[in-house]
Amino acid sequence: MPSSPPLSTLHRALTGVLATTVVAVGASLLPVVATAAASGPKASAARGLSCPVHTAASSPQRVARYRRTVAIRRARIARYQRDMARHSRALRRARSAGTRRHHARAIARDARAIARLRRALACQTRYVSVSASSAGPATGPLHVGVSADTQGWGSQMGARQDAVSGLGVKWLREEFSWRVVQPSAGTWDWSRYDQLLVSAAQHGDTVLPVLISTPSWAGPTANTIPSDPSAYAAFVAAVAARYGPGGSFWGAHQDLASFAPRTFELWNEPYYPAFSNGDIDPGRYARLVKAAGSAGHAANGQAKFLMAAETDVRPTATNQWVSWTDAMYQAVPDLNNYFDAVAVHPYSGNLAPDATSGAPIHERFDRIGLIHDRMVAKGASNKPFWITEVGWSTCSDSSACVNEATQADYTARLFHVVSSTYRSYVAALFLYRSSDLGPSGSSDREANFGLAHEDGSPKPAWASVRAAAGA
Repeated sequence: MPSSPPLSTLHRALTGVLATTVVAVGASLLPVVATAAASGPKASAARGLSCPVHTAASSPQRVARYRRTVAIRRARIARYQRDMARHSRALRRARSAGTRRHHARAIARDARAIARLRRALACQTRYVSVSASSAGPATGPLHVGVSADTQGWGSQMGARQDAVSGLGVKWLREEFSWRVVQPSAGTWDWSRYDQLLVSAAQHGDTVLPVLISTPSWAGPTANTIPSDPSAYAAFVAAVAARYGPGGSFWGAHQDLASFAPRTFELWNEPYYPAFSNGDIDPGRYARLVKAAGSAGHAANGQAKFLMAAETDVRPTATNQWVSWTDAMYQAVPDLNNYFDAVAVHPYSGNLAPDATSGAPIHERFDRIGLIHDRMVAKGASNKPFWITEVGWSTCSDSSACVNEATQADYTARLFHVVSSTYRSYVAALFLYRSSDLGPSGSSDREANFGLAHEDGSPKPAWASVRAAAGA
């Protein structure tokens, strides 16, 4: 589910840069800052930026090389932005005119460098967008699904699945709770998920299981990611062996076996405190993926596993922001051997899915491009992306949510941008969620992401999904 980390120190500092610089050096610096801010691909195109002409027939190797260049230039931009923030803080503290001029000139120099890099980046990203269709790992039709949590409704599960069928989607993202399946180390209880998979298959739906929730015997809380991943790996292996293609469960349900889950998601949002017991640790999650992926593949050779990815995080043990991807691969250099696809949750607050400004990239949908670049740089260009959560809340707080008409508009635009800009590597798209969790229109952001109200009546976004799903 969506999580809203505090606004980054970098973003606050950059906001201060603009305000402080205007006071210190006057309007003469404004054109420089404006150039840096308006140098993305759209702005470059509007100024008639001349880029080399390439075609989609370019080789995958060339596309990968260009993606690495994009990632390098984005990293350089980030360094210059950090430098601007440092000089901005120093400028606010400076007392002499000479010191203020020094820091103001450094800010202007960094802004010019950022503008140059962004102009070059506009050409690189445009080339990658044109060429990636011939090199991307996503094949076949886009899998469209919804987070529904129907397994939590007991006797009403079938009715909830009936309602979701009206969306026209064929995939249900459902939590498979480790603590429900294995309440004690030697006890296995499959009854809830046996019922779920039979009911979903009878409705013509395939389930995407999210394997989460640590039992009390394996960790202090349900959201604790175990430091010793062996018990979790055994759980993953048991799920894959039972429910994956050709799994033991389907022997008694051969008429439904074509709906067996093929893909399993390893944990949910481990990069946020809410799903790591307040202890963010990319290395620990990477080791979990290694253990679970190894065990799951061994238990069922047809099963596929999703690894969670984000942009930058601040591990709990440090005060430094780090690349989630870099930190995972530093802990497990051969990580590519243990997962098959990447799970991302590119929520964007109240911004549109095609917005390229208005918030730091960590808070925009287009960060999936940055995450993909980083994965490609680690040799994972063949790993498709699954957007397993995304959506817009219709709560009453306009600073974090949108109205129902905007939710419908953004949802329609989401399908367009995924099918065009990102289709070369995005294989699946799951909306969060099917219906509100509480009173519709309340100030509770988490409770109002539904495509339908709490009483089941559809919001306008319901029709957007139906149209995109071909229903």
